[in-house]
Amino acid sequence: SKRGHVGSRSARRLARALEGGSFEGLQDLDLSRAGMGAGSLEMLASSLCQTRATASELLPCTTPRCPSLSQIDLSCNGVGDRGLRHLSDALGRGSCPRLQVLKLAGCGIGMVGIDALAGALASGRVEELQHLDLSGNRLQ
Repeated sequence: SKRGHVGSRSARRLARALEGGSFEGLQDLDLSRAGMGAGSLEMLASSLCQTRATASELLPCTTPRCPSLSQIDLSCNGVGDRGLRHLSDALGRGSCPRLQVLKLAGCGIGMVGIDALAGALASGRVEELQHLDLSGNRLQ
């Protein structure tokens, strides 16, 4: 894999570390320009919280694995609408209750992804968000 590239192997390792509780005190997750795609973000998003999810519904997060996380920077990654839907599902379940800054500049996001993010923000589980950067995306 390329230097600085978060491919599926790297994402899987990071997801396992998150699931193992290795980053409970993490406050700032900067994966900007890491070469992440939607699949890598899906793995990471699903590892942010312990939940009892059924095939038909997403239940609230029972135990956030990074409860102190206040900033996520995914800028300049090709996560697109699909990746943002996975992150939005995790945020909407309460996986990052202290999130204040979310940077998604230049991620190839369109209106489908924005709709998913709007649903997460409307959930009331991302109440501390103060800064949202969506610059450089395909928004109309």
